[in-house]
Amino acid sequence: MIRPVVAIFAVLTTLLLAVPALAGDVAFHQQPFPVGGVMDHDTTMQMAVDMKMVMPDGQAMNMAMKMKNVEDKRIEILEADGSGPSKMKLTYEDRSESMEMFGTPQSQPNPVNGQTYVLTRGLGSTVESEPAATGAVLEEVRDEFDDLANLRSFVSNLQSTKVPVGEEVDLAMLMKAGLLGGGSMAPGVDLEKGVMKLTGTRKVDGEECGVFSVEMVMKGTDPATNMVMTMEMNGEILVSVDKGWLRKMEFAGPVTMSGSTTEGGVTMNMEATGTFSIVTTLKDAGK
Repeated sequence: MIRPVVAIFAVLTTLLLAVPALAGDVAFHQQPFPVGGVMDHDTTMQMAVDMKMVMPDGQAMNMAMKMKNVEDKRIEILEADGSGPSKMKLTYEDRSESMEMFGTPQSQPNPVNGQTYVLTRGLGSTVESEPAATGAVLEEVRDEFDDLANLRSFVSNLQSTKVPVGEEVDLAMLMKAGLLGGGSMAPGVDLEKGVMKLTGTRKVDGEECGVFSVEMVMKGTDPATNMVMTMEMNGEILVSVDKGWLRKMEFAGPVTMSGSTTEGGVTMNMEATGTFSIVTTLKDAGK
């Protein structure tokens, strides 16, 4: 779930290039991730919902569910080429997933939690790992170079570009026009509303960052269960003015779900309301 959400924002600032420069602009610049650089990339996603399930005979059952997904990583860039980092040391300081149902906590161990890997970018989308990664571990590490690139490509088109303070971009309209491109959204997920606005700048750990406010509504359908989920998220994105790196992304808002599912030949109608939040940060190690 984390990666599809992050991927949505990796293309947003490309759309800002069409906005004319005005007074009060912020000029963003781009710097590569330096060889020898060490960064902490942390993401926490949480969702809490109250669910109601109605059986064919009309009997209803209520259930409260909470989920938390944590991915805290330390990244050290070991080698780089013209397209970005080509070798890195990656430590999963906390990679955990937990759930609480009917007041009973459950946890799901992740094989990479607490582990360190040296990853080398291969041809195409392949990744070589030391120690060797297979199965569930490979699923975790195979996209790490892409995830890292997203944190930088978020403003890759803003190099020496002045972004007007206060200008808005209607992302829903642009998506319908096909300007978001393929692969920017998770399969089955539509961006029904999206407004992004540069509101100004803010100092973060001594670094000047552009502050983008974002309002969005996403809607998706699970084809296996026909469950429809709608998420309304408000929040902000902080981007380094001098480096062009995403420094923080924070969103929260209500979530609703509805649909039906069949278990053991019995079909149940389901409705749920709750909240969703995600916080991603990228900091130089030690800050």
